[in-house]
Amino acid sequence: MIDTSRIKLVPFSEEAYKAIFNNNLDKLAEILDIEKPALWTADDEVRENIPNYYQEFIDSGGNIIWGSFFYVLKDTKKLAGTGGFKGIPTKGGVVEIGYEILPGFKNMGYATEAADALVHHAFEHHAKSVRAYTTPDENASIYVLRKLGMKYVENIPDPVKGEIWKWEINRPLNFL
Repeated sequence: MIDTSRIKLVPFSEEAYKAIFNNNLDKLAEILDIEKPALWTADDEVRENIPNYYQEFIDSGGNIIWGSFFYVLKDTKKLAGTGGFKGIPTKGGVVEIGYEILPGFKNMGYATEAADALVHHAFEHHAKSVRAYTTPDENASIYVLRKLGMKYVENIPDPVKGEIWKWEINRPLNFL
């Protein structure tokens, strides 16, 4: 688990994946010790890729360092979003993050707080660089990445979205 001042980033477990696959939000709430959420994700891409994330989780032997996390609010025990790493770091030490804040919890700083925790977690586990991708328009995700100190790197052609923007931040030389 990763702790911030307001959020517990709780790693996905095999039981949580099974609850998601069975669309059993009561069970998910029980596993996470939270109030039953109306939904666990509002992102179609996350929903489509959850079987891949689960397979990576299984293939890694349940490695939670580079997996997905639920964002649980400490004060209300509500699910505010999900996010995490899209695989283990490359041989060059680069790892990609993604994050989502559920409706009703946006514009409260949770995305920045959770993404910042993911970046620090990556650096604490020896990643050399953290990367993220966004759609090519000014939006909330870009504001979050800028707050984290990420820099725009380049436009990349994408067969589905047409074009995406690549962002990166390198581990500071003096980082623990």
